[in-house]
This record gives sequence, C-alpha cells and structure tokens, in this order.
Amino acid sequence: GGLASALLVRDEARGVERCLKLVEDAGADPARRLALKGEFQLLAGLDHPSLAAVHDFGLARLPGGDAFYFTADFVRGLPLDRFAAGAPFDEVRRALLGPLAALAFLHRAGIRHGDLKPENILVGEGGGVLIDLSCAARLGRPSPLGISGTPGFVAPEILRGEAGDARADLFALGKLLLAPAA
Repeated sequence: GGLASALLVRDEARGVERCLKLVEDAGADPARRLALKGEFQLLAGLDHPSLAAVHDFGLARLPGGDAFYFTADFVRGLPLDRFAAGAPFDEVRRALLGPLAALAFLHRAGIRHGDLKPENILVGEGGGVLIDLSCAARLGRPSPLGISGTPGFVAPEILRGEAGDARADLFALGKLLLAPAA
C-alpha cells in the first residue's frame, strides 16, 4: 500500500501464512507512535468472519528506523474488480454481503475502514474479506497516519483533513460500486 509495506510471511508456530504490514517512520514522533499503538490494539480486538484477523503487532527496530508492524490473515483470492469482471451478477452480489456486514460491524464498533476500494476486498473461497485495515481509525478521529485512502475513493472531508465518520466509508463504498470492472 501507499502507507505501509506488505510482506507474505510464515507463522512457524501455527504453520500458516500471514500478511505482515510495516508502517515505516513510526518512531520519529512519540505522539504518532502512541496513536498507532492504540489503533493496532483496536484492530487486534476485532473478530468478524469477513475481516482478516490481526494476530500480532508491535514496534520493529529496523536499520532505516522504527516501524510499526502487524500480522493478519493472508487471504488468497481475486480483488473484487477482477472477480466481478468474470463472475455472474448473483455471485458478485453474494461476494459483497460479507464485506458489507463487516463494514456495518466496524461502524458499530466505532471504527472507520478508511480505504475501501476493490483491491482491498479479496474474493476467496468463502466470499469476500476486507483485507487491509491499516488505514482504519476511530469514527470522528483523524487517522494517526494522516490523510489516508486511495485517490478516487476518499471522501471530500477526509481530503480537507477532517476526522471522518461512517459517511466517509459510505462515500468510498458508493465509488467502489460505481467503479467499472477491470
């Protein structure tokens, strides 16, 4: 992603593949470090079948500087736009039910996804999964990452630097649903 590096790693203790996300330059500002820690604690507490579970998070000391990291479920699948280009309408509709339920779950938990776009919804064997929560923030609070999201899907209030609420995700969802299939 634009704010983090993603790597495929193997969790040897559990014998599974995980996605490792690194948010670099996390250690330069103590306030930002504390805010990021709080956001990752929030993400680690989420449990929904259509969200990739966060398993571990922390601060990594790297030669180029500190980076926050978290590990989450690794999902093999197709991004929503590529899946939708070759699937019947009913399958696409069914694939969207999981991510929509996950989005409602996030909003009830007081969390804004922050980066809804086709590439962040992978359609795997069990349906859709929101895979990238690294831009998530509490509703009504700015993301500790600053202005985040993907051009073309970011709500105007986020671009103005305001703290977004659930409507910012609904804006992105509308853009996602209107986006042409790849």
